[in-house]
Amino acid sequence: MPFGLVNAPVTFQAMIHKKSVFHTIKVEFLGYIVNTKGVTMSE
Repeated sequence: MPFGLVNAPVTFQAMIHKKSVFHTIKVEFLGYIVNTKGVTMSE
C-alpha cells in the first residue's frame, strides 16, 4: 500500500473490535443518545 499505510487495515480492525457493542439498548453518538424510545440530546 502506498504512503506508509501498510498497517492501517490491521490498526483499524483492532480499533473496531475494542469499540463495537452489539445488542445494546442505548447508544451515545456525537452528543446524542439513541435508544428504543427515540433520539435525545446528551447531557
